[in-house]
Amino acid sequence: MTGTLKITRKKNDSRLIFVEHDSRRNMPVFPGQYVYLSVEDARIPVLVQYSTRKKKWYFAGLPGMELNNREVSIKKKDCA
Repeated sequence: MTGTLKITRKKNDSRLIFVEHDSRRNMPVFPGQYVYLSVEDARIPVLVQYSTRKKKWYFAGLPGMELNNREVSIKKKDCA
């Protein structure tokens, strides 16, 4: 499934949501979950992490890359 990552924030709570392109269905993404980052014509597996100290979502190994509105793929069996 291909979609876009969206960060939602409410007071002290931050959640990462995967919005599927075809159905527009929203699914939560959790720290420690792998997603497949779209880069050119390839999909690269990356681990999603959350820093409670910085209160920020990030890709492990790519901490400077913004997650919000990033196109990714998720395997159906990995969905919550």
